[in-house]
Amino acid sequence: MIDKLPTIYNGHDPGGCFWILPVKCHSTERFGWESVEECKSAEISLDELDVDGLLAYFFKKHFDKTLLYNQQRYDDAGGIKGICFPAAFEWNLTYNFYSYDAIRAMLNDIRLIMDALGSTGLDAVPQELSKDNKNWFFTFCDPSLDQAAAESLAYSNPSCVIDYYRQFIRCMDEMMDSYPNWPLISIMGP
Repeated sequence: MIDKLPTIYNGHDPGGCFWILPVKCHSTERFGWESVEECKSAEISLDELDVDGLLAYFFKKHFDKTLLYNQQRYDDAGGIKGICFPAAFEWNLTYNFYSYDAIRAMLNDIRLIMDALGSTGLDAVPQELSKDNKNWFFTFCDPSLDQAAAESLAYSNPSCVIDYYRQFIRCMDEMMDSYPNWPLISIMGP
């Protein structure tokens, strides 16, 4: 049985969620959280397990380490100024900045996976996606199932994945269309 369908929440869910919203950065120097203006009215929240199973591959693939703001992130929350994060996708409490073009490219990749899932089922999942997260079948299946049973259930229900991707694409398209003057999208994990 399907234990939990992946869900996208409008607004900020302070639990174990990823937060996605348009942002503006007000510094071209090294900056911390105070330099980032967030468009809270557009925020969506995604369960961390859903991201791990269904979106992390795309977030990592489309992270632009050459984007100035990704290169210059730092965290001074602990009173230690100037500790730089590597220019790579960060999972926990770090702004991961994406241009709208990068988000559009990500959504196009997801559309290709959706189309393949609709015609050939989960056999269409790229090897990199399943290799990136070996347990992605468990994301929307009963966690009491062993891997073989979970995979069998997932193979018979690709519509769960397709529906989630469709909802994610719609949310991201609406966000970018509604806030064209916000130059970046931030994806931040719990």
